[in-house]
Amino acid sequence: MHGVSGRYHLETTARLALTHAMDGHALRRDAAGQTCARLGASLLALAWEYDPLDGALARDALTAAGMVPDLPLPREAMVAAVHHFETPAEAQQLRQAQMDRDLDRVRLLCGRMLLDAPGSAFWMREAVALAVYRGELDWLDSLLQRFQEHAPRPLAWVAQRLMGDVRLFGGDPEAARSLYAKAMAQVRALEGGEGETLCQLRLAESFWRMDRVDRAAPLWQQALNQRPWLTSHLLMVHDRLAGIADVLEVPRDPVAICLYSFNKAADLNLALESIAQSRLHGARLVVLDNGSTDATPGILAAWRARLKDRLTTIQLPVNIGAPAARNWLLAAPEVRACGDIIFMDDDATVPEDWLERLFAAKARYPEAGVWGCKVVDAGAPWRIQSADFQLAEPPPMAEPGGFAPAYPRRIRLSGVHHEDMDVGQHDYLRPCASVTGCCHLFTREGLERAGGFDLRFNPTQYDDLEHDLRLCRRGEFPVYQGSLAIVHKKVSGKSSQQERRAMASSLGNLYKLEMDYTDEEVQDLRERCLAMLLADMHAKAAALEAYGMRPVRSAWCSGV
Repeated sequence: MHGVSGRYHLETTARLALTHAMDGHALRRDAAGQTCARLGASLLALAWEYDPLDGALARDALTAAGMVPDLPLPREAMVAAVHHFETPAEAQQLRQAQMDRDLDRVRLLCGRMLLDAPGSAFWMREAVALAVYRGELDWLDSLLQRFQEHAPRPLAWVAQRLMGDVRLFGGDPEAARSLYAKAMAQVRALEGGEGETLCQLRLAESFWRMDRVDRAAPLWQQALNQRPWLTSHLLMVHDRLAGIADVLEVPRDPVAICLYSFNKAADLNLALESIAQSRLHGARLVVLDNGSTDATPGILAAWRARLKDRLTTIQLPVNIGAPAARNWLLAAPEVRACGDIIFMDDDATVPEDWLERLFAAKARYPEAGVWGCKVVDAGAPWRIQSADFQLAEPPPMAEPGGFAPAYPRRIRLSGVHHEDMDVGQHDYLRPCASVTGCCHLFTREGLERAGGFDLRFNPTQYDDLEHDLRLCRRGEFPVYQGSLAIVHKKVSGKSSQQERRAMASSLGNLYKLEMDYTDEEVQDLRERCLAMLLADMHAKAAALEAYGMRPVRSAWCSGV
């Protein structure tokens, strides 16, 4: 129910299903065992599609598929991945550079090795991961061009699909469509060329971005029929075909947009510029300068001159931390006069219709306690930083590192959105356990019922999650608006000592949060969240028929 996306999430779920399919060393013959075997093999096959140059994963997928002889698979391509994936002697240098977080050295090594062996699956796989992370699409494209020429024939389609991703991320869906179509044709020309679900979904996304829903819808249907447990895509398809993704709503009550900032003058200026350029419908801005010693006071003075009485600024002599800054803003008369309150980070930028999309979420789920959105990376906007967070099973013990003790864990959030690039799979609207504090909307009445932000979580980290879980306990579950994506900068360049201090503070706050709950209370919250997600999913799966699609089989009810 948390979503389906990416190699590692799919692989983990597949191995769990395959474990349930076995009775010792033998495959179970009952209906439940056969269902688990088919589900596990299908999940593992799709995991390989997300990482098609990993020969070890291809071998595991083929082995699992042996338990389900009629499973559609691009077998020739998978066999080629097994035979042509070799770990080179230089792999140790690569791993050391990665451990040192020396990405320039990783890039240099990948480039040099692919110059010598342009058809190497190992080095191409490493280069893809690095280029996507760093946003070096031109470099990646040049490597893929050469890989396509030198790779084994059954793996040439991988280059086509990845070059399609480069075009899609670069804003050219027409060029992406052509490459995805070629990749699908190449897979289907291979022996056993079936099961290319990811190519179908990518091709459908390119059609959607070209405003060709008539071409996208049949591809979505094929993919959902083939993999009926694609919950993220089921939700996305529902909202797009129902028109929910296009709904905008104008605020009815006065709105306060609140920001607090500490020594981020340039970022704050960009954030205010993006807000000012958007459709605000009379909303007012309230900015708290949290003891900045840089150019922030001058930036705010310039914005006061520009926005006049639409902007209120608050100047504090010292940094009082994030939760205290939020509460200070909530107590400001200008904010207290508003029925709706939005908190936004000082290093985020918004699209023109952001306010209307947040209020569309509020109109559709008025019972929620908070409404949030998707957050993407400023340096690589195809990378999702935050989406809908759900409560997942925690690991047995926390293992934060050598400088902090292990302890029993109680709270863990799903991270499915980190598993793949943003290709529309999280463009849906639904309830969840938490939304990012980077940009979220509250009602004044809701905040008064739930209370303010907990000062125990100073200076920052987990104060927003603690507040969201408080709302969950009240039955006012947060709601995620995936059709709104805001762009957020990531802090980088800190010294290792600063990182250690920040990590220590974050771990301390996580420990405080987890000790607020008993195991039984967290389990109850997880069960309530799962029931809510199942009800939402059932309703949307049933509604798909009304939007021109045949009903999707309910295999996702297995809990994937």
